[in-house]
Amino acid sequence: MPKKPAIPKLKPRKEFSFRPLDLKKFGISRRTAIHDARMPNQGIKLDFNASDLFVGKTAVISPHFDDASLNYGGGISKYTRQGGTVHTVVLSPGHRAPIKGIAQDDAQGKIMRRILEGEKESKFLGTQLHYMGMRKMYDERKITGMEANAFYRKLDSIQPTTLVVPGPFDTHPDHMHSRTLALDWAAEQAGKGRPIVIVEAPSMWGSIPETQLTHMLEMDPKTYNIRKKAQEAHSSQMDRTKFHAVSDHKARAAAIIGGELRHGLVGKTPVLRPTEFYSQHVLIKEGNKIVFRRLDEKLLKKLRRK
Repeated sequence: MPKKPAIPKLKPRKEFSFRPLDLKKFGISRRTAIHDARMPNQGIKLDFNASDLFVGKTAVISPHFDDASLNYGGGISKYTRQGGTVHTVVLSPGHRAPIKGIAQDDAQGKIMRRILEGEKESKFLGTQLHYMGMRKMYDERKITGMEANAFYRKLDSIQPTTLVVPGPFDTHPDHMHSRTLALDWAAEQAGKGRPIVIVEAPSMWGSIPETQLTHMLEMDPKTYNIRKKAQEAHSSQMDRTKFHAVSDHKARAAAIIGGELRHGLVGKTPVLRPTEFYSQHVLIKEGNKIVFRRLDEKLLKKLRRK
């Protein structure tokens, strides 16, 4: 039998600038080839247990302190209240933007304010917060080998089964960097024979192709209110922007689309409660290939037992 090629060890370059993520190749240094086996229009689950979306221990990759609640707050809250474990991994310090009451040149003061707000969000959502403080990525749009390795070591210590990452068409540079780093780690794990579930969701900075959406979560009043409080924990951002209002608008717009998905073509389509859409796939080793495909029920049950 021909000898199987060895999977190269992860050796990030000392420093590199941003490059777009090729769907066929995840990662920064390994350039691991991925067979994209996602099939379009495989149907959207309308009624599901949160543990069918976030499988096992989950790490939410949050480029900034408020991204978790803005983009996935309802799903996270529902999962943790059912007993699921979620770690929020925040990459960037977020000190460049002005914060009312803190001098613009007081970077440390602003970082501490953002950390306190992140901790408050985590209490509402029921998650564990990890702050990476990646200054090069945030200030210079670069990632050093030191920062990348610290991020990989953090995920190694958490050992999540599910990674929640920014979507493939998210245009924010910090979000694109965060996605690339997360998928690099996931591809390495898959290459070692450990499947990693990848969950994405539309954000203010980019959408998910409708043909790849897999789950629709209509938020009950309690879930919606927890999501809202988690977003409001970031008072420094609410003073400066209306990101929370955009997030709410998108959830209410999704409810209109979701009404037709749930009820079909009727005389007057009911509007659902605020809604979040998700895309769920898995990175898995099949033979000598690492494959990116939809998570089937058989593998879902196996991963939930771990």
